Amino acid sequence: MPQSAGGRGKDYRESDVRTVLERGQEWQRWSDAIQWLRRWGPREDRTRSGDVRELMIRDFSKLERDGVPFTHTAGEAFRLARGHRPHRLGIERT
Repeated sequence: MPQSAGGRGKDYRESDVRTVLERGQEWQRWSDAIQWLRRWGPREDRTRSGDVRELMIRDFSKLERDGVPFTHTAGEAFRLARGHRPHRLGIERT
């Protein structure tokens, strides 16, 4: 079964998204979260795994490109990000 961050798994979970969103109460766009992931993500336990971080960056970037409005609600952000993911990525979903 796929697991979350910390180098233990392949994909991120809703709790990982919550961790990121809690760091940026003032964020207004997906690109704000992406910038945080690139700069601070490697230092955060929940986003330290390169796989987790890169998948989140990829998914958030797609939301930004598609013009999907930003949300601070972790569950909604998680569903949006996973829902806009191209199926060809070939990773396991949790």
